[in-house]
Formats: sequence, structure tokens, C-alpha cells
Amino acid sequence: MIYNFENTKDFLQSEFDERLRKNPRYSLRAYSAFLGLNPAELSQVFKQTRHLSYPSAQKVIKAYGFNNDEARYFLWLLQKEKGKHFGLNLEILSKKEKPQIKDAEFAEISTWYHFAILNLIDTQDFTWSSQYVASRLGLSLSEAGLAMRDLQKYGFVQVTNKQAHSKKKTVQISSQIPSSAIRTYHKQMLKKANEALDSVPLEKREFQSVGIALKEENLKSLKTEIDEFTDKLMAKYHNRKASSVYQIQICLFPITREVSSC
Repeated sequence: MIYNFENTKDFLQSEFDERLRKNPRYSLRAYSAFLGLNPAELSQVFKQTRHLSYPSAQKVIKAYGFNNDEARYFLWLLQKEKGKHFGLNLEILSKKEKPQIKDAEFAEISTWYHFAILNLIDTQDFTWSSQYVASRLGLSLSEAGLAMRDLQKYGFVQVTNKQAHSKKKTVQISSQIPSSAIRTYHKQMLKKANEALDSVPLEKREFQSVGIALKEENLKSLKTEIDEFTDKLMAKYHNRKASSVYQIQICLFPITREVSSC
């Protein structure tokens, strides 16, 4: 979302990186074509040797289909960068309330391997390099490199003398927040779990499923106990001397349908 950015360059760079993350062969020329911009101009914007022109900003707005408020905010950012007034009433946006950064952070690091990297940091012999991360998690070098940069960018990781330190000992993702990014994350992990059924030896995996007859009024307390259970598991078994990272999936959902009242 454009409101999460303080300048137009960071917005465009983030959007380009996201496309590159999904397709490592994606190019600056392809992104320029999507925006309707000259590749040389976009390259200079990324290198911070120039700002977007006003006509180019209008092309970006059209390409992304910004609504009126989003377009005004984008132009307000550009106006600040260029130190030039466009003759538009944009000043009011300086006091615009922006979405909380927590949602923006998660949207940027919502792929399964962002959190796998955070856990991998706690293992023995970890090396903060895209080659190491890519080889341990089965990623491409570009996927690993972009994810590592994201974790530093949002303060989840500090790197000193090529040694990485996670600011958070453990990271747990809750489904209590109605976020599309969180839903996407859980879908990715369920897909990984499905793949593990065929690819991981039995002695290295454990899948259990149990049916339970449950009163609706007890659902909330059961979900709370599941949270407490995972907290206990993390406290007992999370170990910085470990060499591997495992993922625990607990699924709770109804398999019965409501009885028709007719």
C-alpha cells in the first residue's frame, strides 16, 4: 500500500522487488513497460540520480489504478521530493493517518521462508550469506538475498561483522488477524506440509489428526489453549544449538455443516 512509504522511489523499488521475488527473471525493462516509463528514467530513479517527472507520476498512478486519495498521497510524496508545488491541494496529506507499520511489515515478509530464515539463524554453523540460506532452504539466490534484505530492512535482523542476530527469539503467526498476507502465509505452510507427506521420511515427520465433538461456546477457549500449547513447545524445545529447522502445524476447523432448520 502506498501509504506505507515515505518516498516514491521506495514504493517503486519495493514493488519491483516483489515482482522479482515471484519471478527471478523479471527485468527492469518489463517493469518499465508495465508503468509506461522509459527504462533509463526508472533506472535513474532507483539510483536516486533523479526524481520522477509529473507526467511519469501520472503514468504510475494509472498503472496501479490508484484511487483519488492514493493518487494524491503519491503526488504529495513527489512534491516533497522535488521541492516543487504542482498547483494541487496536497498539503492536507501531511497529517494523513497511515496504516500501522505492523501490517506493512508482515506484508513484506509474509512468505514462508522469511520466518524459516529467522529460525535458521538460531541454528549451529549458520552463515549470513544468500548462498548458505538458499542451499539450506531450497531457494534461488535472488529469493534468499531479497528475503534477507527484507528482514534487515524491517528490523527483524541485525548483522554485525557478517554475523546475523535475530531481534526476536521466536516468531509465531496467529490467524486472529484478518490479513490477506497472513492467510497467504498459512496457505504456503499448508502446501509445504502437504509436500512433506511425500518427500520427508516417516522418522523425520509426525502428522496427527483427531476429530472432536465440540460445543461452540468452547471454541474460543480451545483456540487459546492451542496458543498456550505452542508457547510451551517453543519454550521447551527451541534450541540455538540445533542444526535443523522444523515447522509445527496445528489445524482446527469444522468438518460438519450446519443443520438446516427447514
